[in-house]
Amino acid sequence: RDATRHFRDLAMAAPEVVNLLPVWLWQDGAPMFAVEVCWSGAHGPGEEFLKKLSAFGKPADVSIKPMPYVQIQSWGDSDAPVGIHAYAKNGFVGELTDDGIDLMLDVFRRTPGLYDMFMDHCGGAYSRMAPDATAFPRRDMNFVLAIWSGWKSGEGADEKVAQMRAIWRELEPLTQGFYINYVGTDTAAPRDRENYGGNYERL
Repeated sequence: RDATRHFRDLAMAAPEVVNLLPVWLWQDGAPMFAVEVCWSGAHGPGEEFLKKLSAFGKPADVSIKPMPYVQIQSWGDSDAPVGIHAYAKNGFVGELTDDGIDLMLDVFRRTPGLYDMFMDHCGGAYSRMAPDATAFPRRDMNFVLAIWSGWKSGEGADEKVAQMRAIWRELEPLTQGFYINYVGTDTAAPRDRENYGGNYERL
């Protein structure tokens, strides 16, 4: 909880040249918290800013270093190979409160190993665009909260998907609308219209 709150505070005060993507996952039966980092500015200021992240608590591993962007982009490829059975849910989060973090982590701990939970950190030029300037309206959101799971075999998938849906019903009150690229085929068209509001016709 402390690490998640530290991430939240750091992300909200972060300059536009950094993107922080936290992931909550299970490893060897224990809950883990990881943060993927992409700093796109000068290295000196980046090292100073990221000290606040890597020096918090006692990290199990710190591998922040200069690297090609494509290397960061490919980190999750092995977890989602072509042909995998997968399911995801997501929603935008405006304010990530302490109570919201408590709910996220309490729900996460109840189903060890069923899914990974992650957040996309929004902001920057994205947030300075007027809500009606394009078809995409959610310009005032700070994060996208998502849960994702993948299985090599489709056996038992219906039961796992049902569990994921139940989990999301608990987390959804923290969110407002959703990011269209992180949804499954069970998101009905009426929800698309609600999600885009007055911008829907522009699609």
